[in-house]
Amino acid sequence: MRKTGLLLLLFPLLASCGVVHSVTGEKRYTIASPAMEPTLPLDSKITATVVKPGSYQPVDGDIVVFKAPAEWDPDKTGTARIYRVVAIGGETIACCDAGRIQRNGKPIDEPYLKVPGVNEPFPGVTLPAGSLFVLGDNRAHSADSTVHGPVLADTVIGVVKTD
Repeated sequence: MRKTGLLLLLFPLLASCGVVHSVTGEKRYTIASPAMEPTLPLDSKITATVVKPGSYQPVDGDIVVFKAPAEWDPDKTGTARIYRVVAIGGETIACCDAGRIQRNGKPIDEPYLKVPGVNEPFPGVTLPAGSLFVLGDNRAHSADSTVHGPVLADTVIGVVKTD
């Protein structure tokens, strides 16, 4: 009974320090860029389910937190990046069909975009196994895979909860 009482007293303190999120496999982030608006507004707080390095199983549409590769992080800030997965290894991604992204030759539905149908054309690329093509929902303000190229799925450190 004493241990339970002690835990009940410590839980709020641990939660306020962010320790509970570590214990529960979640991590909090503050959105520092408009790249994922309107889904994740600038300065909003989000929770991501932590994934062990190399254990992420890619799913189109996931919003992922990943450790930026060197070419994405020239200033070597080590800042995690948060973008939406639009294609995974083995898929071909291209733009555009009337401003819409094409995956495997078919336009994809993207109801989450800040401005639907506004994409800068980019050449088609077939992703190697273990790679992800990630884009921001606010395409006009997003330095994503259209600029830097694909990222490795092994760099994913979290999956954002949007519910």
